[in-house]
Amino acid sequence: MLVSPHVATVLAWLNYTNVGDTTNMREIITPDFLDQIRPLTLNVSDLTVEPYLARMAANKIKFGIHPPTPENIVETPNIVTIWTNSNGTTEHGFPWINEYVIRFTFDGDKIANVLEWVDPNVVNKAFAQEDVITEALKYCPT
Repeated sequence: MLVSPHVATVLAWLNYTNVGDTTNMREIITPDFLDQIRPLTLNVSDLTVEPYLARMAANKIKFGIHPPTPENIVETPNIVTIWTNSNGTTEHGFPWINEYVIRFTFDGDKIANVLEWVDPNVVNKAFAQEDVITEALKYCPT
């Protein structure tokens, strides 16, 4: 399948997110990049380049985000919006089965803004499960 340069960059972003590749991610985002995760009830701060890459490097979730199917990609001259899902796991093996609508805004050939809408129930449940394990591990002898 032939894709536009912007869609190819979006697919690269998905791949770099899945594997935690901050080096290559840096190459496809602008210096004034902004990452936003919604809904606001998740209380996730908007992040500029360095905090975004630091969060990405520290992330223990294996997202397993699937490439979107062609009918789930909407492209205009400087914006690509996708609808996709994931089948991943958290650090301790809990399911990370999420659904995403992600809007990528471009400045030239680089991503200037990512606005992700995620299922807050999946996020809250996964992090609550991880918190229980983290707390329990405090009491386990090493």
